[in-house]
Amino acid sequence: MFDLTLSVCRDAVLHALGRLDPESPAPGCRRAGVDPAAGRIPLSAGDAQAIDEPRPDAGPPSPAAEAFLLALDQEDARLNRDLALSAAALGFTTVGALVSPAAILLGLPILVVQAVPYLREGYRSLVERRTIDGAVRDAAAVAGFLATGLLSMAALAEGAYALTKKIVLRTRRRSEDALTAAYGELPRTVWTVTPQGEEVEIPFEQLRPSHQVVVSAGQRVPADGHVVQGMATIDRRSLTGESQPVESGVGDAVFASTLVVSGRIVLRVETSGEDTTMGQIVQVLRATSHYPSSVELWSKRFSDRLALPTLAVSAAAMPLAGASGTLAVLISDPTWNARLTGPLSVLNYLRLATRQGILIKDGRALELLSKVDTVVFDKTGTLTLEQPEISRVHVCHGLDEDQVLRYAASAEARQQHPIARAILQAAEARGLDLRERRDAHYEEGFGILVDLGDERVQVGSARYVEAEGIRVPDQWRALLAAGQQQGHSYVFVAVNGRLAGMIELRPAIRPEVHRLVRQLKARNLTLCILSGDHEQVTAALAGQLGIAQYFAEVLPAGKAEIVERLQAGGASVCFVGDGINDAIALKTAHVSVSLHGASTVAADAASVVMMDGNLEKLPRLLEIADGLKANQKIDLLASILPSTLAIAGVFTLQFGVLPVFLITMAGDAVGITNAMLPRVLPHTAGEAAPPPPDSARTGRPVAQQEADASGRSEVTRAHRTEVS
Repeated sequence: MFDLTLSVCRDAVLHALGRLDPESPAPGCRRAGVDPAAGRIPLSAGDAQAIDEPRPDAGPPSPAAEAFLLALDQEDARLNRDLALSAAALGFTTVGALVSPAAILLGLPILVVQAVPYLREGYRSLVERRTIDGAVRDAAAVAGFLATGLLSMAALAEGAYALTKKIVLRTRRRSEDALTAAYGELPRTVWTVTPQGEEVEIPFEQLRPSHQVVVSAGQRVPADGHVVQGMATIDRRSLTGESQPVESGVGDAVFASTLVVSGRIVLRVETSGEDTTMGQIVQVLRATSHYPSSVELWSKRFSDRLALPTLAVSAAAMPLAGASGTLAVLISDPTWNARLTGPLSVLNYLRLATRQGILIKDGRALELLSKVDTVVFDKTGTLTLEQPEISRVHVCHGLDEDQVLRYAASAEARQQHPIARAILQAAEARGLDLRERRDAHYEEGFGILVDLGDERVQVGSARYVEAEGIRVPDQWRALLAAGQQQGHSYVFVAVNGRLAGMIELRPAIRPEVHRLVRQLKARNLTLCILSGDHEQVTAALAGQLGIAQYFAEVLPAGKAEIVERLQAGGASVCFVGDGINDAIALKTAHVSVSLHGASTVAADAASVVMMDGNLEKLPRLLEIADGLKANQKIDLLASILPSTLAIAGVFTLQFGVLPVFLITMAGDAVGITNAMLPRVLPHTAGEAAPPPPDSARTGRPVAQQEADASGRSEVTRAHRTEVS
């Protein structure tokens, strides 16, 4: 036993002890035992060991993932056995060749055992499936080694083959672990609050919805839920890729595996384990990482197609280079390297994307993105923010803009819809103090009536105030009609039954969009906007952004039809939109990107999800896709070029098995090194540099700072229109 001394307040500890129930906690749980005299919390050696033990990841793997992991384990065990057998066979055959021929009799049975699987697969292809493929070529090579007595080379080739596959398998397993580990870990135990207010420690596996959990600074949030008590600064980098922590207080949502940097919160659990947002993300990553790359599939098909020509070339090598040359041609498979290293490249680029808050749900997405030549944006919620911005404040009857805005914000103080948030943000930017409301009556879709003590304030649409008997001036009706054609919305404010003002709001373009459009145009991509809004509204936005092609007044089903039309015309389309509401268009496009964020990963129809919910990282996603394409080209060259040189050497320099073997092994080394470059040198493969200092000064995301600044600047330019 040993003690871990903590700085605690003696009075607070004694008070807490006085509230504890002396009865034992439930099985599997334990309370914190505190020694008030010593001011210590005793920990056993077992406790300390548990703290140091590795923590489990976010939920158990799905059945498909478990089957895949089991297959990897079985393959690893088979390769270990092959390595041991090859080493033994090489030893016996070498001793037999140099010292005692009798030793060959000990190595030969081992080689025959290793040859059986190759011969069996070759027989099935040739006799049962009646095709000449890679299995037939491999069987011919194995039979040739045994028939010509090149037993030591057979053992060496099989051992090297098994060793290379084992290196790739282990590296792939580590890459998969690193891919899911990018989203953090969860604790083994958690502290829950009982209905009596006591804090009880339970195993993580026993955590259930409705439990209240205490999370302090330095700990990871164990489940998805909402804060019911306290305040904390939370680092959500593992979930969204955003480098700046956010403050979370009562009512705010928190997510599993995010890290509490400072403060202390109590959260009510809504989902735990593999049902959490983090658990769903990890399941998606596991499924994605198992998807075979196009290079891997192409290599297998190409290998099968080359089988017959390879057999013909090996037969032609017999008169020039003998049996050794014939076998050398057979073992120089130009696609074997790519079949091994292709999955490694994809895994490491997937990991590179996850580290930047980009979740790849479809294993083909990165490869398809490198072929994209057209990017189609949904307008609302993609190019524009959900929350509009105030462009003008019209006033009448002697009131000023601040008074009208204060009335509106006081009425909307407890509302959460986008227009209310825009009004409240504008009032905050102007430093306006809100008045306390006593009573409120809300008519959904029309407006709200609040009692501010000596004044009754009505805030809502033109239809609402007119229904209340308040006349809207003809001059404002003309402004209303013209503005609605531009996509603007209007909120009327009345005080004590008399019109006070009209607030004009317009769609707010995402702060990152202008820069994004310039970056995409620099890549020579065709850009297009789809919108359900009027022609004038969509045309105005397209003009602002410099996008020539747009489609207005498009219904949700029509978006998919337009995407199909573009693809039928030869375009390779990436659709960027709402991962839930634009599901049909997202599934129709070659590649789809959603800005819906981390909270709806499971339901999101897109193949790529931007976890931080903005467009800022779309160019980086395209850079990663380009990096993968370039990396895969090198994979192919590292496989095809050595084999080509080896076969040429057989016919021109009479290369035998050993020189060809060494050349192909050198190609394997180059291929594996190239596949691991994104992990070893991530910045050369497109990983983002550290965030600029500006974001660190405020503790809030850069995009949010820019949005706030944009909102403030628009409010300061609010237009005053006097109506008598």
